[in-house]
Amino acid sequence: MWFPSLVQILYLLFIGAQLYGLFHHFLSPSTGLVNNTRSLQIKGLSFLAFLISFPSIFATSLPTAVSHSTNTGLLHLLSWVFLAGSLTLYYWCLEITGQGHLSVIFGKVTPKEVINTGPYALVRHPVYVSYMLGWLGSLIAMQQEWRHNHAFFGFVRMVAMAVVVMGLIGLYREGADLEERQFMLNEDVVKGETVELGVRRKYESYKSVVGARWIPGII
Repeated sequence: MWFPSLVQILYLLFIGAQLYGLFHHFLSPSTGLVNNTRSLQIKGLSFLAFLISFPSIFATSLPTAVSHSTNTGLLHLLSWVFLAGSLTLYYWCLEITGQGHLSVIFGKVTPKEVINTGPYALVRHPVYVSYMLGWLGSLIAMQQEWRHNHAFFGFVRMVAMAVVVMGLIGLYREGADLEERQFMLNEDVVKGETVELGVRRKYESYKSVVGARWIPGII
């Protein structure tokens, strides 16, 4: 009888969390998207990352999976930490933001409020950080197939996954840049609307307090 390993469970929870956010938690604005192409690229690359990583992470049988998942090697620990950290941060963000209060990435919206509590008191874009952690954790978990099962195919899949993850990180950065321009410069907001002066000043103050976009106290 087959049972998933801890890494496999965390990976499935990460994929499920992404689907929940996309289709349920984050708002798809009636005003549309600033960049439909980038939105499609995010979805396409995310799906491609799943197609690449799933067979690799689930390529191991129960005895091998159990022995590898209990291995205390650095790479195994890193995959646990990254995936578990991604889930913890993501659901913390969902709790703080509330359903339907934030737009999906690249949404054409006019910011109405500044969220500066919870994970937003540590970094300015914690949702995107959680995505990055999850995909990086998935990439690290793929080394199991490379090292223990099918070396050639495992290596090829890891390289392909690394390229896709780099593309996703670039798109998350673009989304973060857009959101900050919406707050600070009134760019790409809803036609005929402007960000209230009080909201803009509050965001300026928030940026001066929380300087880090991705890693607390660093960048």
